[in-house]
Amino acid sequence: MTGPFRSQSPLTYPLLFVYGLLLRLSAFLDPSPPVTAPADGFLYAGLVSATAMPGGAPPVLFPFVAYLLVFVQALTLDGLMNRERLLPGAGRLPAMSYLLVTALLPDGWRLSAPLLANTLVLPALSLLGAAMNNRRAGRLMFLAGLLVGLATLVHFPAVLFLLLPYWAIVSMGPFPAAVWVLALTGFLLPFYYTLSLQYLLSAWDPASVWKAFRPGLPGMGASGTGPWAWAVLLLPLASGVWHVNRQVFRMLIRSRKCWYLFLLHLALAAVAPFLLPSPAGSGWVSLAPALSALHANAYVQPRRRWVPELMHWACLLVTVFANLSA
Repeated sequence: MTGPFRSQSPLTYPLLFVYGLLLRLSAFLDPSPPVTAPADGFLYAGLVSATAMPGGAPPVLFPFVAYLLVFVQALTLDGLMNRERLLPGAGRLPAMSYLLVTALLPDGWRLSAPLLANTLVLPALSLLGAAMNNRRAGRLMFLAGLLVGLATLVHFPAVLFLLLPYWAIVSMGPFPAAVWVLALTGFLLPFYYTLSLQYLLSAWDPASVWKAFRPGLPGMGASGTGPWAWAVLLLPLASGVWHVNRQVFRMLIRSRKCWYLFLLHLALAAVAPFLLPSPAGSGWVSLAPALSALHANAYVQPRRRWVPELMHWACLLVTVFANLSA
């Protein structure tokens, strides 16, 4: 089943689009409004308020917007992994993995703050992947910091991802202090303009852009397939991590740095849902970029082809049951 997605043919793109639609079929048959949670940032809260106004967007529009965001994110991850040659001969497997992983994560079918934030975090990861192999990385670090800052205004726990640019800077060796400052300046710029606009409009409210963490246990998903979804997500994850660890010292230095960047993202994204927990578990969608990269690695590396096929079919069966029970 993964075979068609190993191709580099342009025909793979419409196949990917239909594949992702079928994975979320119940979301289109029974549309629901955007998910809200305590971790929602200033920008996302404003978006939800606008759609809730009389004459706002019809509910049927939300699953289409959510899916278009996921599809763009999948292509962004695919472009990053192919550009940095993280998976030899992978074709469109990273994009396929992203569509599948987001269909399995809690509330990954619906429009939510962490899902929207991923649209900003993934380009930031792509910029950091390019910056780690570029000695003139100041502009790239500034843009990556800016994207992380905007993501924080969408989903506040994304503030943790500010560590990603600084890890990338450290991994490149000695760097001028200006690069460190540029990354922080890019991150703070969205906050500066947001607070300035609030001040000019006499709506000064710093608490709207900077929240206090309230650690707790997040939800794990309301669906009856939730435990099974987590089970089939963790198996390819373990396989992907094992293969990265086994081959890390045989990789090109640039590939090794990118994999370490994904592993750091995975660790930060796993912590984020506990800082401002959501009962619906929507915060787990932040795991999708790194989780999908490792899933794609699990589909490419095993020598016995039946192993990735078995993992893929297990994931597909759980998504089918999730659609039937929705």
